[in-house]
Amino acid sequence: MPKKKNKKTLCFINGNIYVSFDPVKKVNAIVLTNGIVKYIGNNKKAIEMAKKDNIEAIDLKKQVVIPGFIDSHMHLDGIIDFFERVNLSNAKSVKQMLKTLNKFQKIKKNKWIMGYGFDQEKFKNKKWPTCKDLDKISRQTPIFICRICMHAGVMNTKAKELLGLKTENKNFDGIVKEKSFFDAYNKIKQLNASKKVDIQMISVMNHLVSIGITSIGYMNCSSNMYQILVSLSNKKKIPVRIYVYQNPDDLLIKKDSSKIQINGIKLFVDGSFGANTAFLYKKYEDKNTRGILNINEDEIKDIANKSKGLQMACHAIGDKALDVALSAYSTLDGLHRIEHASLIKRGQIKKIKKTNSIIVSQPYFIISDYWLKDKIGIKRIKNAYIYKTLLRNSVPLAFSSDAPIGNLNPIEGIYASITRGKIENPVLYKYTKKEALTMKDALKCYTEYGSLALKDPRIGKLKVGCYGDFIILNKDPLKCLPREIRNIKVLKTYVDGKCVYKTVT
Repeated sequence: MPKKKNKKTLCFINGNIYVSFDPVKKVNAIVLTNGIVKYIGNNKKAIEMAKKDNIEAIDLKKQVVIPGFIDSHMHLDGIIDFFERVNLSNAKSVKQMLKTLNKFQKIKKNKWIMGYGFDQEKFKNKKWPTCKDLDKISRQTPIFICRICMHAGVMNTKAKELLGLKTENKNFDGIVKEKSFFDAYNKIKQLNASKKVDIQMISVMNHLVSIGITSIGYMNCSSNMYQILVSLSNKKKIPVRIYVYQNPDDLLIKKDSSKIQINGIKLFVDGSFGANTAFLYKKYEDKNTRGILNINEDEIKDIANKSKGLQMACHAIGDKALDVALSAYSTLDGLHRIEHASLIKRGQIKKIKKTNSIIVSQPYFIISDYWLKDKIGIKRIKNAYIYKTLLRNSVPLAFSSDAPIGNLNPIEGIYASITRGKIENPVLYKYTKKEALTMKDALKCYTEYGSLALKDPRIGKLKVGCYGDFIILNKDPLKCLPREIRNIKVLKTYVDGKCVYKTVT
C-alpha cells in the first residue's frame, strides 16, 4: 500500500483575522492542515492543536489578516505583452505620442514598434492618430499602437503590408476596431512570439501576489498559454490559483494541474465606450453611432450549448449589449457572467436576477472613464457603474482589474468604489455619488463574490474547508478613512498556508 503523506499543520495566533465580510467575522487564530483551513477561533484552542501536532504557533502580533484578493477578470498574456511595448498613456497629443514612439524606436531597434495605452480623449481636438501620422516615424518598420481599451488600434503602411490587410477603402486611415483590431493584434502576436513567455509569466504572477492577489480569472487564454501554465504548475512555479476562460475558436484540452482550472468561455458581445463601439440603445453624444454588436443572441446560445456545461462570460459594456447577453442566458442553466456591465438601465436589474447572472466589473474604470459624460450624456451617466444599487437588489457583484487595461492593484479598485472618483472624476462623482460602497462591501466584492464568479467556494473566505489563502496588511481596512485607503500595503501573502510574498524591510 502507498504511504500516507504526512500532514503539514500550520498554526497562526494573536492576529486580527477577518475570515469573512458577509457577515463580518473576526477571530484571533487559524489552523491549517495541508493548506486547508482546519480551525478558526481563539488562541487557546489553536495552541492546543499546535501542541498536539508538535508544531510551534506563529505569532501574528496583532497584525491584520484578510482572505486573499480575487481578481475575477484579467488578461495575463496582455500584461506580459506590454513588457516589450512603449507606454503611450501619458501622451496628450498626437505630436507627443509620435515623439515617444520615435524615442522608443531609437532605443529598442525592434522588428515591430508596438505601443499601448493611447487615449484620444486626452488630445485637445480628440482626433485619432492615423496611418499617415505613424508613417512619419517609419515607413520601413511596422508600427501598431493599441488604444487603452484594447478594442481599437492604429497601424502604419508597413504594418498593413505585412499583415496582408485588404480594405475596400483606398483612403484607409490605419484605424481598426473590434474584429478587425483583434484579427490584426493576434496575427502580430504570432509574428512576434517570445521565447521568454514562461519567465515573463512567472514575473507577472510574482507581482500579483505582491499586491495581495491569490486567485485570478484569466480571460481569453489561448491553448498555447494554457500549455505553458500547466507546465509551470507541474513544476510548482505558479504562486496563484488560475481559473481559465478560453476563446470559442480555440478550445482547450483539460490537463491535470493543482493550480489551474478551466472554467468557461469568454465572448465579446460589444466593444468599449472609448472607441464608441460599446453597443447602446441610443446613439452616443459625440458620434453618430450606437456602437457595434460583435455576436448575437443565437450565436451565444449555440456556443453555450456546445460547451458541455462551461460557464459563459459575456463582455457587455453597453445597455443594449447587456440585454443581448441576458436574453441568451434566459435559456441557459447555471450561473453565467456578465463582464463589465458598465451601463445598466434600472429595468434590467430584474432580468439580471431572473437569469441568475453575476456581474464582474472593474471599479477603477470609475476613475479612468473621466470622459464618460461626453460619450453618453448626463441622463445615462447616472446608470454607470451602479454598484450600490446592484448590491441593494441582491445582485452578486465581483470586482476585477481587466489588466492590462485597468489598474491591477485591488487597493486602487477599492479606493475607486468607495470614493467614486470624487477627486479624479468629479463629474461622474456628482451624478453617481449615491452608488459609493462601504469598505465592507468593497472587500466582499474582491473576495466572496469573486469566489462565486469563479465557481469555487474554497476561495474568498477563511472558513473551515477553504484554502489557506490570505494576506497580512499594514492596517485594518475597516478602520480606514477614504483618504487613507491608498496607504494600505500588503506585508505578506500566503497561498495554501505557504508564504509566497513578503515585503522587504
